[in-house]
Amino acid sequence: MSMEYVNRLISNETYMKTMGEIHEMEKSRIYCHHGFNHLLDVARIAYIINLEKGFGYDKEFLYLCGLLHDIGRAKEYITGVSHKQCGVTLAKELLAQIDYPKEKQELILEKVAQHGHAPMPKEGITRDNFFWFADKRARNCFACKAAGTCNWPMEKRTMEVQW
Repeated sequence: MSMEYVNRLISNETYMKTMGEIHEMEKSRIYCHHGFNHLLDVARIAYIINLEKGFGYDKEFLYLCGLLHDIGRAKEYITGVSHKQCGVTLAKELLAQIDYPKEKQELILEKVAQHGHAPMPKEGITRDNFFWFADKRARNCFACKAAGTCNWPMEKRTMEVQW
């Protein structure tokens, strides 16, 4: 399967510059970072859940969601505006720059907008929330040196490997 648009994204100057800014701003952060390791972990976990549950999403679509979901972090650190809100704006620009089909963009923007902190869904993993689960499970809380001061509730923390 071709990953044409994913490769266009990771070759995009604006995307790479923004990722560099996020990296610089998080250098002294003791909590979870939002670099490529996290982004690709989210994409891979989302893809595995998608396959296991038979949700039918395209692999490249899920990788684009993963690579874009935290793209608004640099703007959030500078302005205080939610990274989800900033991320939707920047993701829309980036998807246009890589010529991603317009008819497929809205669902990616929805995933960027809706991946934030929320209570753990009681219904478990569904087609509507599995990307949220992938984002939360793409953390190695069980091995985190800052776990003692983390404000994440225990029920959200990843204390075992599932995917």
